[in-house]
Amino acid sequence: MEYQNTLVHLSHNLKKMRECKNLTQQQLAERLHYAHGSTIANFEDPRQVDHNPKAVTLADIANELDCGINVLLFGDIVEKEIDIRTRLL
Repeated sequence: MEYQNTLVHLSHNLKKMRECKNLTQQQLAERLHYAHGSTIANFEDPRQVDHNPKAVTLADIANELDCGINVLLFGDIVEKEIDIRTRLL
């Protein structure tokens, strides 16, 4: 159950952080050198358990989105992070 909750947080937070950066799934995929945006779509879908990213991939995604892995994995921080970044712009 804990694992499933982490996937839900990851899926939600990845999408929120990507949208905060005004990136499409395809644009983020290209920045990460993936051939298709569907890879990101799979990461953003918590039902796609077989397509969850590996730790090194999470690090690359977090780096590209300018956030920590903990922000992607543990959702409570994300709304605050977005709010702070919005205020700084």
